[in-house]
Amino acid sequence: MDWVKEFQRGWTYEQYRSKLDDLMASGKTTGDNHSGSYLEYTRMNMRRMDRLQKTPALQGEIISIMKGIESPMLWLTITEGWCGDAAQIIPI
Repeated sequence: MDWVKEFQRGWTYEQYRSKLDDLMASGKTTGDNHSGSYLEYTRMNMRRMDRLQKTPALQGEIISIMKGIESPMLWLTITEGWCGDAAQIIPI
């Protein structure tokens, strides 16, 4: 797998949220399943992400550890808009 290419294809969090907004406005979600239940899961996850963006998510110890990392890092998260687990971690 060409990781450089995959990172270039990736979206920022802001782009991901914008894409979800656009898809939901069209009655769709990410992936191939646009059923009513998947649309509702996506709607709930968008509300979760809105809520989590307003709340500090990382504890002080974790922040200290992350600040101590000296080498640059890129993180690629693979998810779908309807995935409840992702809604809990993507806003971080």
